[in-house]
Amino acid sequence: MEKLLSKLEWVLWALIVSIVSIQLLGWAKVNQLLIPLCSLQGILLFSLAGRRAGGKTGLQKALPILEGMGGATVVIGALFQLMAWPGHDPMLLVGTAAVLMGLGAKLFIAKPQDFFSDKPSQLRYVLLLSLGLFSLLMTTQQVAVFLFPGQEKVQEAFIELRENPQDTVALEKYWEVKKEADSLSKVNGK
Repeated sequence: MEKLLSKLEWVLWALIVSIVSIQLLGWAKVNQLLIPLCSLQGILLFSLAGRRAGGKTGLQKALPILEGMGGATVVIGALFQLMAWPGHDPMLLVGTAAVLMGLGAKLFIAKPQDFFSDKPSQLRYVLLLSLGLFSLLMTTQQVAVFLFPGQEKVQEAFIELRENPQDTVALEKYWEVKKEADSLSKVNGK
């Protein structure tokens, strides 16, 4: 079971990276697929952390749990950022800090040779830190381009709405422009 879950983790990473790449390149609007994949990845990272910690004591038990909890928080926080949902900043800060603490503890407190001989753990840390930092540094303009590739009017309305969340005029303008863009894409798609 452990091997199957471990392989599923890497399949999910590949799918998440592929979907983000496809969305960024504007080939297809597939960002909704991130919701189940990132949710499953977060649950998987959290559950695998408990399995990796089994039978260990002290710091050796805490490190996989810190990695799993931090990793799950980073993945869910990145999902919130990419979907423009509120609450992404605290999740990304806490998750990235937890992953960094876990990495620091593995490198400086625990046996560093164990970390350098464990390639999957190295790759997991690189992916989680990259995802966390990438998501933390994303601007509103970049989120707009990710969510609405090639729809400049919708991007502008989205940015205006994000900058003025209490402005009802901005909200109405966003939904009006979005509805117009959606109807144009349906007409052009047929």
